[in-house]
Amino acid sequence: MRKLAEQIIKHYRSVIILYFILAIISCFTLLQVKVRFDLSHYLPPASNSTRGLKLLKQEFNDAIPNLNLAIKADSLTSALQFKQELLHYPGVQSVRFLDDITDITLPLKLQKADYVKNYLQKGFARYELVVQTHNYGYYIQKLKKDLAPREIYLSGQALDMASANLAVGKEVTQILFYAVPLALLILFLISSSALEPFIFLITIFLAVLLNMGTNFLKGDLSFITQSIAGIMQLAVSMDYAIFLLHQFKLSLAEGDNLQVALVKAVYRSFSSITSSAVTTFFGFIVLLLMSFTLGWDMGIVLAKGIVFSLICVLTFLPCLIRLFAPLISKLSYKPPLRAERFGFLAAFARKFRLTYLIIALLLLPLAFIAQKRCDISYGMGNLPANSPEFKAQQQLESVFGRSLLYVVMVNRKDSPATAAMTAELKDLPHVNTVISYANQVGNDVPKDSLPPALIKQLVSPSYERIIIQSKLKADSKPAFALAQAVRKIADKHLKQPYYTVGEAFTLLDMKKAIEHDNIIINYFIIGSVFFVLLCNFRNIIVPLLIVLTIEFSIWLNLAVPYFSSTRLNFIGYLVINTFQLGATVDYGILLCEKYLNYRKTYPKLQAYTRTLKETCASLMAPAFILSGCGYILALISSINAVSEIGQVLGRGALLSLANVLLLLPNLLYWCDKLIEKSDLNPLFVKLGNLLLKLKRSGKNKAAKSVVLATAVNDKLKQHGDK
Repeated sequence: MRKLAEQIIKHYRSVIILYFILAIISCFTLLQVKVRFDLSHYLPPASNSTRGLKLLKQEFNDAIPNLNLAIKADSLTSALQFKQELLHYPGVQSVRFLDDITDITLPLKLQKADYVKNYLQKGFARYELVVQTHNYGYYIQKLKKDLAPREIYLSGQALDMASANLAVGKEVTQILFYAVPLALLILFLISSSALEPFIFLITIFLAVLLNMGTNFLKGDLSFITQSIAGIMQLAVSMDYAIFLLHQFKLSLAEGDNLQVALVKAVYRSFSSITSSAVTTFFGFIVLLLMSFTLGWDMGIVLAKGIVFSLICVLTFLPCLIRLFAPLISKLSYKPPLRAERFGFLAAFARKFRLTYLIIALLLLPLAFIAQKRCDISYGMGNLPANSPEFKAQQQLESVFGRSLLYVVMVNRKDSPATAAMTAELKDLPHVNTVISYANQVGNDVPKDSLPPALIKQLVSPSYERIIIQSKLKADSKPAFALAQAVRKIADKHLKQPYYTVGEAFTLLDMKKAIEHDNIIINYFIIGSVFFVLLCNFRNIIVPLLIVLTIEFSIWLNLAVPYFSSTRLNFIGYLVINTFQLGATVDYGILLCEKYLNYRKTYPKLQAYTRTLKETCASLMAPAFILSGCGYILALISSINAVSEIGQVLGRGALLSLANVLLLLPNLLYWCDKLIEKSDLNPLFVKLGNLLLKLKRSGKNKAAKSVVLATAVNDKLKQHGDK
C-alpha cells in the first residue's frame, strides 16, 4: 500500500485530471439509467401472482386495471361515448365499464344493482383502465390536460406511480440542497481548516457521481434506490475522509514533510477505513440474498457506493490535500468541537454508568419483543394528504368506494368446478361481486357456440377468469385475509394449477417473500459483521459487545412504531435492519480501539474516561450527518416509503450514537476481565507463522497465494508489537 500511495501522491495532478474525466462521463451515463416505479416487478419470478400476470397478458392480452377514472355523466349514453374516447387515448390498453359485464340493452333498473353501482352512481361514471407508459408522472399530467375542461377523478396504482415519478425528479435535488449545508456545518464544527469540509464533500460527491453513473451498466433501478442512494452514500462514508485527514495531521505533527505525511496517512488509515467500509459493505451486500429482488436493486447500488467512496478517499482525497495544502494551512482555526470540550460527558457517563446499564438491560427484552410485533405496510401510499390528487381520489372513493379486484385464472379443464367455486366466493366477507362465465352465462352453454366478443373478458383458449370485486384497501389485513381465503377455496375446487392476480395478491406474495428474506439476511449480516470484527480485534468478547450494542439500538428504533401504534413501510423495516448495523457499527469500532489502546497503559476506569473524552467529537460528526440526512429525507420527500426510511435512519443514528457512548463503554468496563481472557491474537500469530513455514518449506504448491499469508503475518506481528 505504501508504494501505491507514493505513486498516487507523486502523480497527484494526473490522478485529479483522470477523476475529472470520469466525472464528466458519469454525468452523461447517469442520464441513461431507467427508473422503475412498479415494485411488483421485483417479486420472485416463481411467485403465483408474477406468473399469473404473465399468463393474463398471454391469454387475454390484458392486465389488471391500474387506474380508476371517474367523470360526471348525465346519462349512460354519454358515459359510453366517453369510454370510446378513452379507448382511443394513447397508452390506454383497455377500458372496463358496465357494458363489459352486463347486457346494457336492458333497462338499468333490470340490471343487478351491485353491477350498476360499481360504474354508475350519483351522476358519475367510473371506468377501470389499464395504462402503460415509461413516465407515469408526465402521462397523468397530460391525461388531465387533454381531457380538460372536464374534471376527472383518479385513483389506483398508476396514480401512485405518477406521484412517485414526479417526486423523484423534483425532490432528489431538493434533498441535496438541504443536506449539503447541514453536512458542511457539522464538518466546520470538527475541522481545523475552513477548506477541509469542502474537500471532504468534493471527494464524496465524486464517489456518489461515479456510483450513480455506473448504474447504466445495471440498466435500471427502483425509484426507492434512486431517492436514497446518493444521500445515504454521502452520510455513511464521510467518516472515511475524516479518518484519513486525522492521520495526515498526526504525521505532520511528527515532523514529516507534506509528501511523506500524505503517504503515511494513506497506509496508516487504510486498515481503519477498510474495516469500517467492509462492515458497511456487508450491511448492504446481504440484501442480494433476498428473493424479493428490490433487495438486489438496493444492495448492489449501495454496496457499490461504499467501494467507490473507499477508492476515492484513498486515492483522490490525498491528491486534493496535496493540491490545496498551502491554502488548508492558511485557513486553519481551532475546531469548536474538540476533545477537551467533552470532559463533562465523560464525567456524566462515568457517574451514571451503572444506572444506565441497568436501564438498558431492562429495556433490552422489551425492545426485542416490541420490534418483532411492529406493524409493517407493503403498499406505496405515495399521495401527500394535502395534494389535489389525494383530494380527488377521496372524492372518487366517497361516491363509489374503493375498488379492489381479485382475479383467479382457472384452467378450462376445471370449468365444471367454477359454478360451485363462484357460489362459495360470493359468501366471503367483504366481497361485493363475483363475475365468472358460470354466473354470467352458465356452464351448460358451450363456450365455443358464443360470439368471441361476448366472452372475451372471461374466457381465453386455455383459461377462464373469475373476477372478484371488493372495496377493501389493498394493503390491509382484511385484504390479505380475503386473498388467502380465495386461494383456499381455489385449492379446494380446482385440480389443475391456477393463478391469482391483483394488487392484494401481489402485496401478499411480497409480504411472504420479505418475511422469509428478513430472517435470512438478519442472521447473515450479524454473522458477517461479527466475523469482520473478530478478524479486526482478534477477540471474541469485543465483537459480541459491539454487535449487541448496535442491535439493541435497532430494536429500540423498531419498537418506536409499535408503541406509537404507527405502521412502518416494509422498505424502512428492511433498510433499518441492515443499514443501521452496517452504517453505525463504525462508531463501536472506533470507541473499542481507543479503549483497548488506553487499557494497555491505564487502569480500566481511567481508560474508560479518556476513551469517552476523545471519541465524542469523532463519533458525533458522522452520526449527526447521517441523522440529519435521514430527517431531511423524512421532512422533504412526499414518497411515503422514502420519508419513512429517512425517519428511521435519523432516529437510528442517534440511538446508535447514544448507546455507543453510554452503553458500550459500560460493557467494556464490566467485561474487562473477560476481554483479557478471550484475546485470540496469539492464535492469529501462530496461524500466520504456520502459513509462512509452509511457504518456506515449499510444501504449498500455490506459492503465489502464500505471499498473502506473509503479508498477514507481518501485519499481525506489527499489531502484537503495538
